This record gives sequence, structure tokens and C-alpha cells, in this order.
Amino acid sequence: MTTPRKKIVPAQPNYSPKPPEARKQAIESAVMVEGLASCAGQAANYSGEIPYTPDIRPIDCKGLCTQVVSDNWTARRMKDISRIGMDRFDDMGDFIASMMDVFEDATRCTVYFAPSNIFADTMTNLEHRITVLRKAGEVTIDESGRNSQRGSFDPVMTAFMKGTPMIFDHDPGQGFEHGMKLVFQNLDRNSDEGEVSKIKRTAGGRMYAVMPFYYKEPDNPSGIVLLEGDLRAKNSRLSGFSRAYWSAHLAMSASAQISLQLIHRFDAITNLPRRLDFELDLKEGIKDVIRRGSNLHILFVDLDRFKSVNDDFTHPVGDEILRQAAEKMQNSVRSVDDVFRVGGEEFGVILDGVSHERALEIAERVRKNVESISVHVLRTPDGKVEIVKRGPNDQAPIPEGAEEVKVTCSIGVTDVKAAAGISTGTELPPNGRGDKLIQGMFDRVYSQSAQLLHEAKNSGRNCVYYVSGNGSAVKALRAPSFS
Repeated sequence: MTTPRKKIVPAQPNYSPKPPEARKQAIESAVMVEGLASCAGQAANYSGEIPYTPDIRPIDCKGLCTQVVSDNWTARRMKDISRIGMDRFDDMGDFIASMMDVFEDATRCTVYFAPSNIFADTMTNLEHRITVLRKAGEVTIDESGRNSQRGSFDPVMTAFMKGTPMIFDHDPGQGFEHGMKLVFQNLDRNSDEGEVSKIKRTAGGRMYAVMPFYYKEPDNPSGIVLLEGDLRAKNSRLSGFSRAYWSAHLAMSASAQISLQLIHRFDAITNLPRRLDFELDLKEGIKDVIRRGSNLHILFVDLDRFKSVNDDFTHPVGDEILRQAAEKMQNSVRSVDDVFRVGGEEFGVILDGVSHERALEIAERVRKNVESISVHVLRTPDGKVEIVKRGPNDQAPIPEGAEEVKVTCSIGVTDVKAAAGISTGTELPPNGRGDKLIQGMFDRVYSQSAQLLHEAKNSGRNCVYYVSGNGSAVKALRAPSFS
């Protein structure tokens, strides 16, 4: 559910007893990177035979002289990352916590998504998705959705807007009076093009890596993974440039796996969790109802005649309707409530701890706010459909000839306790043997919700249905404040 979970001990990855081969293009000899004679763009000088040479250029670090050496520990942890990525984790926080364990001492991992509004040309905030903290073997998971206000010069925002992975090392080891900042030119994990520069060394300072990730377009980042702590591979004792360089590559690998899991779990159009998390959270909610006797309601929300939007105005317009619908629903519910994209134009909302009357009020607010969605489009002479770009506070007049695309929704409101047949005295079998019981209750709740949605569609759409005390489906009256 939405309440942050605390003190979760993650599963530890099984490390291979045999050292794996080094990276695909192994470094056979030390690489000497010398500072530039000037910062005018002259090529750096490398000594020795180098089968693999990173194109990281020390542009403003005169006199910087370090070695890039091979590190079997990093190679081993990269293979551990691949193994963890193939395991199944029902909880995203547990997956991230296990991924963090490949580092010497990763203390925090935070993930941000890009805002779902496609017209946000200049963004000053990212949407917080999850934060995992590790301290003394214990894990705290925060999944509260909120915006992270950041200025345009913030390193996280800079990395996101430019699509450039960065790593900051404030303590490269003995013999260095300064820290190091590595910036890679793009999101290709196999590319080593980039720059290194000096930063102020902080006593007791650690590392942090800012790793953008993308969903489909490599030049268009979808979000950021921010890692903090000692990001060397576990058991590695590298220092200097090698420490920062290999830590960056390990962070890139971990971030790539985290982003793949996020992309699998969260919808790319709306940034909402998908059906899997809806089902898992609903089952956990049913267990809470059995244990505590609390109230739990779900809303099944389906956009009316959505197929005609895609057919008449093309899929990009439909995608924008979905984005706005997701935003309207999230703004209609409480901060502790969860909204999911269950599939297609269908959404699910889990309301924990509200009365039946309050659940109907929230459902009516969702219906009314979705009804207010408006997207204007223009048809070009060659038959193409273009969306009129308008910001939330845009007061410019609508272009002449623009068509307005509207949408409504139908909603079924289900009382989980009543639909599941949970009565006083219902007990949950111990030791995880209640899976069959919970699945049966889940099926009854899901079936009733689908039936209520069907009733709402058949009665003319754009309405809310629920089950009355006598067990019949009833159309909810619209409160005066929503009429």
C-alpha cells in the first residue's frame, strides 16, 4: 500500500566463488592519463600498449596523473547485477535494496520520473517514485509520490536535461587534495566518451552518481536514478581516477537494471503503476482488512468511447487524453491513495480507510474532473492531426478551426470487505498458507467491480455505480457540489 515500509532486510545476492573474466575488452596494462598542457582541447597522452582506452579527458585538472587499472571485483559485481535482474521481486524496494548490495556501501537510491506532461518544455521538477535507504543492515522504503523541486543548475536536473551520466567522488583516496567529477557524453553504457574535472574535496565526503535512463528514445531520458555512498564494487580497494571510473560503470549497470524493472512495472504514458502492482496491493489490502477489520474500497474507472478518440484523432491524441486522465485522477484522490493503469483505458484506484459514503464522494470527484479534460487539435491540409500545445495557465486564444476532444468515464465502486465476504471472525491462515483464501476473495472483488463497471456503461456512461445494502447495483446520485 502507500504507507512507506520500514526495516525490510533484503535478500542477499549469491556471489560466484570463481572470479569471472574481466570486462569484454579487458584492460591488460595500466593506462596513464596525463593532464592536458592546456585546456584548449589538445589530446591527452597515454603510455604503454593499450588494448582498451577510455576517452575520458582531464580538461581542467592540470597535473592529474592516475592509472586506470582492471578490476575483477567490478566485473564480478556486474555479473551479480545481471543475476539479480533475472530474479523475481514482488516489491520494487526489495529489488533496489538487493541491487544496492553490489556496492561497498550504497546508503541511498532515489528514482525520479519525468513529468507525464509532454508539453513541459522547461521543467524545474521531477516526480519522485521511490527512495531506498540502507543503514546498519536495515532498509527503509519511501514510495510517497511527490514532486522534487529542483533548479535548472541542479546536477540532477542538468544530467536529466542533457542525458549525461555523472559521478562525483569527494574522497578519491590518499594523495589527492581534490575530488573528481566524471561526466559521460551519453547514456550508452559501452561508451567511455566524456570529461573529468576537479571538484572541492570534502572531509568525509562520499560519492554520488546521477544516472539518467530512457524508455524508448536514447536521446530523451525518462527519469533519473540517484545513488549515494561508497559506490566502489564490494571488496574493491581502488582509489583515484580508477575508483571513480569503475564506480561510474557499476552505477550505470545497476541503474540500467533498476530502470528496466521500473519500465516493466510503470506505464510509459501515464507513469502510473501497472496491473501487477494493482493486484499485489489489493491482495495485501484484503489481508489488512482480515487482520484489522479496516475499510477498503476500490474504484474501477473506464474512459468512455476511448477507441473513437484513437480512431478519429490518432493515437498521439489518445495518449494525451490518457496522460491528462491519470493526472486528474491523482489530483482527485488523497495523497495516501494509489492510482493504477490496469490496462488500455481502464484504471484502478485503491482507497484505504474511508467510509462507503466518502468513497462515493471521491468517485464522483474523479468522474467530474475527468469530464473536464479538454484537448484541442488542428487538422492540416494533408490530413494530419496536430495537438494545440497549451500549458496549464495558458490564456492564449484557441486557434480558429481547432476541434475540441472531450472524454468522460464510468466508475464502479466496490466495498472490499463486503464483496470478499470478510466477516467478524475471519482468520488468515498462518505461515503464508492463506494464498488460496486471498485469491478467492480477490476474484470476488474483481468480478463485482467489473460487473459494476458494466452496469455503468449500460446505463448511459459518465456515472458511478455501487452495490446497495440489499445486494443490487445502484447508480450513485450526484451530490449538489458536483452537479
